[in-house]
Amino acid sequence: MYLEQSPYHNPYDLMTFYDNHDMARMNADIKGFINANNWLFTSRGIPVVYYGSETAFMAGTAEHEGNRNYYGVDKIAEAKTHPVAQSMKTVAHIRKESVALQRGLQLNLDFNQDTAAFYRIYQHDGVIQNALVLLNKGDAETSIELSGDKLHAGTYTDAMSGKQTSISNGLSYPVPANGVVVLLNDTAISNPKILAELAKLQQVVPM
Repeated sequence: MYLEQSPYHNPYDLMTFYDNHDMARMNADIKGFINANNWLFTSRGIPVVYYGSETAFMAGTAEHEGNRNYYGVDKIAEAKTHPVAQSMKTVAHIRKESVALQRGLQLNLDFNQDTAAFYRIYQHDGVIQNALVLLNKGDAETSIELSGDKLHAGTYTDAMSGKQTSISNGLSYPVPANGVVVLLNDTAISNPKILAELAKLQQVVPM
């Protein structure tokens, strides 16, 4: 949304969220919150997590019925081991260490019912990082398969496992259930198809 022809000065400076103090809490289970955070911390914009969402606090309650309620010290303690909080901590750390996830242009590749794939590409002032993001909100591990002329060939490193993989004409990569994979590459884009797409995306980003 708002990657091209944005009505905003810079869509990458927008703060992104799924609930806050003026709307109902997100109506989802633990897996839903994990998947939402995986998207929030890898896609364009500045992620904002409202208090309590790290433990799915009062999920689904209407505005003014659960979005401003007392959280309490017990819930704070629970967050230390809660699966939503632990998953969010992992993806937030990956974002913290990746300039591409923080500031890179987003080039969408493929979106299906339970999976998504897109690039975050940052190449500025001699700093180069390409992050290939693979998302799976299904309940079973699946291999995301990509092919075509929008793939940047080269060696990529899995930001979570450290495993290296080579991409040439295509990719088939396993993504865990309700999981995210970020593959990082640090070579300059030369593919003319990708460069043309990046030129379009740059039209909505002020210099």
